[in-house]
Amino acid sequence: MSVNNMDELKRENLCLHQQIAKLTSELAEAEKALKWHKVELAKQKPYIKDLEAQEKKERYENKALRSELEKLPCLGNGNFYGNSEGNVIAQKALGLKPSDVYGLINKALKDNKDGK
Repeated sequence: MSVNNMDELKRENLCLHQQIAKLTSELAEAEKALKWHKVELAKQKPYIKDLEAQEKKERYENKALRSELEKLPCLGNGNFYGNSEGNVIAQKALGLKPSDVYGLINKALKDNKDGK
């Protein structure tokens, strides 16, 4: 093996050792950051559980309210949507479009006629 080849191998070896040292340092920093994030996440878990419980409670309450609100568009019309000003306001509040309401009314009338 020539001297030039030996010098080149030594340079490559040195370069590889430097890269290994750099990557080892970066890995240590990443592991340190990961540990910090895990600690911070653990600190947030009680708040997350509280928020999840609050969200569950609000979903239940919203479902109960919507169930009651869905009765308003039908007031005075049994189980059918009405066309009074109050019925229409309630339909809009529930996010129903006139085309939705008329489609539902026509379906209900057809089903009633067909004996369904």
